[in-house]
Amino acid sequence: IDSNYFKTQWDLSQLFTEWGLMTHSLKKVLKTKQQLQNFFIEVENQRDTLPFEIDGIVLKVNEIKFQRELGFVARSPRWAVAYKFKAQEGITLLKDVHFQVGRTGVITPVAVLEPVWIGGVEVKSATLHNEEQIKSLGLKILDTVVVKRAGDVIPNGQSVITEKRTGKE
Repeated sequence: IDSNYFKTQWDLSQLFTEWGLMTHSLKKVLKTKQQLQNFFIEVENQRDTLPFEIDGIVLKVNEIKFQRELGFVARSPRWAVAYKFKAQEGITLLKDVHFQVGRTGVITPVAVLEPVWIGGVEVKSATLHNEEQIKSLGLKILDTVVVKRAGDVIPNGQSVITEKRTGKE
């Protein structure tokens, strides 16, 4: 990066826009912790209405000279930090549990679900990790369950809504 051409991350972003590259409007120069917290909440509240998927924000040091001083660790910069939003959840019916055997022989229970849309994706199954999780959740077939997409990717069973039990579970 030629810091003689621009001095800040903001300038670089503006340059990308001038070149005709697609950028989004969800960027700001923030100076205080309170501004960061407010921005995080603001973007999280817009999350479901955005024309693209987003699982958090990235906070970057604006000054290029400070970015250079901070440098990199392995493959990530010390001058940028990702802040993730709370994972998206859905409520659905547990229809069955199947058991999958992985390539190393580990058996993993998989919840078969009534399809539910979570974060723009139709979820029909979710990992239950292991037998201990099934026991700790008190999970029963035909339970109403809360499913979360961990890291906004992998669906997993989070909890049972016992108040919705009918006695047929």
